Amino acid sequence: MNSTRYKLVNMKKIQLTIIVSFLVIIFLLPNTLVKAQSKMNTGKVKSVTEVTIETKGGKEAENKKSFQSYDERGNMLEEIEYEDDGKIKNHTTSEYNEQNLKIKENSFFPDGKVETVSIFAYDHEGNRVSKTVMDKNGAIKSKKLYKYEYR
Repeated sequence: MNSTRYKLVNMKKIQLTIIVSFLVIIFLLPNTLVKAQSKMNTGKVKSVTEVTIETKGGKEAENKKSFQSYDERGNMLEEIEYEDDGKIKNHTTSEYNEQNLKIKENSFFPDGKVETVSIFAYDHEGNRVSKTVMDKNGAIKSKKLYKYEYR
């Protein structure tokens, strides 16, 4: 009887240990992952360049794939994506307000000329309420409105 009771107590301790471990994983792991994902937004990173290195004919060829630059608050100021031949595929610059909300985004043609300008507006809660896309001359190309329902 004592042996059975001892086994039952140990089983309960093991179950409790498993439950506690599971709860720790559920509550701490997501927080750790969010911190790792937002590491670039700490303001410590000035820029990121992605380069691929491929071997062709016994020689290594280095191709720049993308470049991003950030301000001291971690906001992405510029992003450039490159074609395999090194030519610019996409190029954007962004501006932010005091709350770190993107208020303007410029998209450029590969030759560096402005293609579109997007203007963003937000409500008092910081939710985006509109995005207006204009051509280089300021003519509106499109406008999106966002509506929120609150509890």
